[in-house]
Amino acid sequence: MKWRFRTGEHVISRGVCSYRDIDVLVPALKSADLHSVLVSCVADASVEIRLTEFLGRHAPEVPVRFAASMPAFVLGETRLINAYSNPASLGVDRWLAMIGALQVVRSNFCVVDCGTAITADFVDAGGSHLGGYIAPGLGLLVRALGAGTAKVRFDPQLCDAGPGSDTQACVAGGVINMFVGGVLAMLARHSFANLLVTGGDAPFLVQSMVSTGAYAPVHCEDLVLDGLKLHFA
Repeated sequence: MKWRFRTGEHVISRGVCSYRDIDVLVPALKSADLHSVLVSCVADASVEIRLTEFLGRHAPEVPVRFAASMPAFVLGETRLINAYSNPASLGVDRWLAMIGALQVVRSNFCVVDCGTAITADFVDAGGSHLGGYIAPGLGLLVRALGAGTAKVRFDPQLCDAGPGSDTQACVAGGVINMFVGGVLAMLARHSFANLLVTGGDAPFLVQSMVSTGAYAPVHCEDLVLDGLKLHFA
């Protein structure tokens, strides 16, 4: 779970924790003069219930609003049109990342979000979402290979993509090339003026993509949270 406290346009504090360790937010909730809590949740319903109960205990007077994907987002002259025939079924994190991108670029763009899953979404210059892709993220690829083999342990972010001379290096190179190569294959099918990358593994992907020379991605650390703020503006 990624969180931040902000007042106006100023971010006061931010952090990342697991849902199991949500109590680390208690001191900040007690000390902050909160007016609202905005939430983007793509986990299952039990997590949403637990989060609501947690906020009800520690910030009982503060309204909590959960974001949902909509058919369209309009703010002034800015607009985003959802490509899904059932707009609500588009993952709200993807929707918010695209909204967040609207304050960074004005021409056609692609947003790649490197979280548990890696997603790529394309938006034209008129604000129409053209659709996207969903694939396993870097962590899922590592865990899948570990579960189906002799469970070789490694951190792909500490390895390179070259051919290995031992099993650990071979596995690391294979996973890294599958991850980066998969993203490049998605992007190669489309034309766009701007590439924005967000999510926990974004720095690793940006570094890997820059080394290929094919793209000049922009790392946007809080794109989903930026979109969350705009969604409720």
